[in-house]
Amino acid sequence: MSFASVTLRDPVMIRSVRSPLAWALLTLVLGTSQPARAQRSAQDSATARALFDEGRALAKDGKYAAACPKFEESSRIEPGIGTSYNLADCYEHVGRTASAWSVFLEAASKARLAGQVDREKAARDRADALAPKLARLTVVVPAQARVPGLEVRRDGSLLGEPMWGQALPVDPGKHTVRVSAPGYRPWSSEFEGSPEKSQSVSVPPLIKITDSSSGPTADADATSPPSGNSQRTAGLVVAGVGVVGVAVGSVFGLKARSKWNDAQSHCEARLCDDAGVSLTSDAKTAATLSTIGFGVGMVGLVTGAVLWLSAPSKSKDPVGSIGLAPLAGPAATGLTLDGRF
Repeated sequence: MSFASVTLRDPVMIRSVRSPLAWALLTLVLGTSQPARAQRSAQDSATARALFDEGRALAKDGKYAAACPKFEESSRIEPGIGTSYNLADCYEHVGRTASAWSVFLEAASKARLAGQVDREKAARDRADALAPKLARLTVVVPAQARVPGLEVRRDGSLLGEPMWGQALPVDPGKHTVRVSAPGYRPWSSEFEGSPEKSQSVSVPPLIKITDSSSGPTADADATSPPSGNSQRTAGLVVAGVGVVGVAVGSVFGLKARSKWNDAQSHCEARLCDDAGVSLTSDAKTAATLSTIGFGVGMVGLVTGAVLWLSAPSKSKDPVGSIGLAPLAGPAATGLTLDGRF
């Protein structure tokens, strides 16, 4: 069993552990923490070893796509030279050449620190063999595109300014470059990484987001429909209903007059025969419908006129405006059209 040593330099701490109870507690903590850490380490090592063995078995059967995640998790739990080398080999078999190249170099670096010359050489030779086959991408950020807070990301990973303009290795396949900055619209571009091919993406100047309170732009004015068109359309529709109402009222008004005139020949001194009574009733019904029709018509005309005349206009110049208003009086009923040209 190993024991941890603790150096107590703080006078306050020294005084606080002078009592037998404090010393007992401190001894208990130090005595139990080391075995707990050792137990966790042993369990992690066992898990990492089991994952590594599973990955080796899958790779031996040619199932590299399933083997790579095993090696990745084993390396995360307990990084090792052998695990890194096998993970890089797995990446190379599934076509992730840039990832394989990077992990081979990582394995070579670990082996050099451990003094394992043969393993270092093996890993470095594999990396050197992959270098000419790598797909590379250069993200160019011109001076006019550089604004405060600019962030350049490749597949979600941040590319710092020292990496701009550098031909960086990428795995074959689809990749996305996304650029953003506070107060600007983000920009993104997709590209296909191809083995042994170098590509370049140039970031354009980002478009600044204008303040909505500054008013509409000239382009918005040119493309947006004139203000008030919807209200004017509604006004015309309502006025059309009003015209129909007036027409219906006029028809029933003429019918009521005709029925009333016909009834006069069947009535004498307010006494009417059966035909006169029927004609008088029909005349009253027609007159009622005529009144309703005229009422609906006038309401429609007035409402339509109000909607039309109150609709906002793009131009403040009254020249070229047209006004529509109802006309009602003892001599005539209809609409008046007024305008300036």
